[in-house]
Amino acid sequence: MSVITLAAMSCFASCLSVFAQDDVLPRKFALLVGVNKYKNRKVSNLSFAGRDVEETGETLKDLGFNVHFLTGSSKGYRRATKANIEEALKVLLEDVRAQDIVLIGYSGHGVQLPEKKEDAFLFPVDGKISDSSTLLSLSELLKTLDQRGGSICC
Repeated sequence: MSVITLAAMSCFASCLSVFAQDDVLPRKFALLVGVNKYKNRKVSNLSFAGRDVEETGETLKDLGFNVHFLTGSSKGYRRATKANIEEALKVLLEDVRAQDIVLIGYSGHGVQLPEKKEDAFLFPVDGKISDSSTLLSLSELLKTLDQRGGSICC
């Protein structure tokens, strides 16, 4: 089992954007997820993942993005659990128009599993290495974005 450390938003940034109507300016949305401390003791904690997304978020706000944060240290619906990340993405994409821009950023651990070599997974705060259903599949995330009809970059 190989755990991949994903540093400073370098693992995954995806832009969903289609400029279908030139006369309508795109809105800009960002969903940023950062996890420093994991519930699973088998996963090493990180020091700066939460701060990475906070600083990235401030820059994106300066660029006109509406930024949504989920972190491992947050409480309630802002905690970076698998269910909360999936729900935040679902709610965000419900409001997206074809010409809008969506950026998804993740800072934390990722993992590739021997039984699922064709995929990679993001590790939410409540993830379990022994159970891929508790992790966020990158291929499923990309599929969800692709189904919105936009273009995926980066």
